[in-house]
Amino acid sequence: MLLPAPAVAATALIEVVRTSGLPRTRNSPYPGEVVAHWAGAARAAPPRTAP
Repeated sequence: MLLPAPAVAATALIEVVRTSGLPRTRNSPYPGEVVAHWAGAARAAPPRTAP
């Protein structure tokens, strides 16, 4: 997934959540486990390549 640069620049934390079901109510978040996150300067770092 690609995110717009201005949105990423204005974000302090990005979390990737593996969903495990549907929300319990209409305005509830999706349940799941956080599998990755980026905070601060790490969110804007270029992707790493395999050696």
